[in-house]
Amino acid sequence: MIKFAHIATVNTTEEAISHSAFHMVLAHIAESNAKYAGMFRGAVGTVLLDNGAFENGVPYDAERMVRIGMDVQADILVLPDYPYKDWTVGWETVEQDIEDYISAGFMTMFVPQSTKGDRDGFVKSIQRALGHPNIDFIGLSILGCPNAGVTRAEILKMFNTPENVKRFHILGMLDTVDEIKDIVPYQHLVNSWDSSAAIWYGLHHLSVKNRKSKFKVPVDFDRAAEWNSTISENIKYIGGLINGR
Repeated sequence: MIKFAHIATVNTTEEAISHSAFHMVLAHIAESNAKYAGMFRGAVGTVLLDNGAFENGVPYDAERMVRIGMDVQADILVLPDYPYKDWTVGWETVEQDIEDYISAGFMTMFVPQSTKGDRDGFVKSIQRALGHPNIDFIGLSILGCPNAGVTRAEILKMFNTPENVKRFHILGMLDTVDEIKDIVPYQHLVNSWDSSAAIWYGLHHLSVKNRKSKFKVPVDFDRAAEWNSTISENIKYIGGLINGR
């Protein structure tokens, strides 16, 4: 079974935490919003802290990540990645910083990136990460795979070996929940997944079911709207897809 983290607005985060055993903390919000950060302390399950690269274009440094990770009581920290940069750029920083993450007691997640169309470099970085003794998970992002010219299902098929069981995390969701159907055949490789779709769509009273295009309004994490029945239905539907129902 894939553990699913539903990324929420600040106003709906506490309820979202109660619906999962895996949680994604957004560093850029946790650092500036004490209420949001406090919701994850003592949360039942696993807490993953993202590194801000998706929002800022560059990741937070190790000192900053460890400080925020301690504050939210994270279990896993996302290592530095650099979207659209050569695959070696992230590796240089990972090699410099990873000991800081390990010595602070955190598990780690590596997110491969590459220059546009560099499928070989992208794959090579995953191979290196899977062989690294201090990297626990590989995060496949909605930026890295399409940029390298490969789907996330294709990567999972490529690394479908017993040694890689539960080594991958799916970061975000592409255009629709249909991507789940592509990933389910490789669910034995996937530890976890995160997405804002269930809650963000639901806050606009939109169902994720049978949707053929992406809702393109960017997530407003300060939106004041409350939890509603459409959110609950979206969470239930995604859970059914992940469990093959």
